[in-house]
Amino acid sequence: MLLNTAKLTRILYTRFGIKSIPCHWGQSVAESHKMQISFRTDEGLETQIKTRDKYQSPHNAARVHLERYFSCLAYALREIRDVFTLAEFQMMSDAANGTLWEVHSVKMMAAQLQDAASFDGLDKKWGVDVGALIHKLKPLTHFQHMALVDALERFWADPNRDTTLEYYGSLGLGVKK
Repeated sequence: MLLNTAKLTRILYTRFGIKSIPCHWGQSVAESHKMQISFRTDEGLETQIKTRDKYQSPHNAARVHLERYFSCLAYALREIRDVFTLAEFQMMSDAANGTLWEVHSVKMMAAQLQDAASFDGLDKKWGVDVGALIHKLKPLTHFQHMALVDALERFWADPNRDTTLEYYGSLGLGVKK
C-alpha cells in the first residue's frame, strides 16, 4: 500500500494523536511537504538533475535547485532596480499579455515591444519612448531578461493585479522615479 504524506499524517493523528512526523532536516513532514509537484523531464534536464547526486534523490536536487533559481531571479531583479519607469513597466506588462516565453525567447522582448508599439500603439497608450525602452533592455544579461519575464508572467497570473507603483514593487520590480 502506497501512502502519501497527508494520508500518513492523518492516520498518525487520528490513531495516535501525533500531529507531525519529524524529517531528517529538522522540519516535520506536515511542514516540509506543503505542495507536491510532479513533472516529466526531457533528456537534457534529466541529465542535469542526475549530475547533482549529492542531494541523494532527483526530488531533493530539483527542490534545492528550484530554490536557488528563485533566489537568483530575485537577485537579478535587484540588479535592474531603478532602470525602468512605471510607464515602461506598464507597457511591458501590456505587451506581454498572452505571451508564452521560453528560455531561448526571453531576449526577444525588444522585438515584442517594437511590435506592440507598431501594431497596437502601446507606446502611445502608456506614454513611452519605445526606442529608449529597447535601448535600456539591450545591456541586460540573459538572466536579467529571464527575471523580468518571470515578473511579467507573475503579473498576468495574479487575478488581483494592477498597474500601480506599489503593485510592481510587490513583484520585485524597482521603479525609476
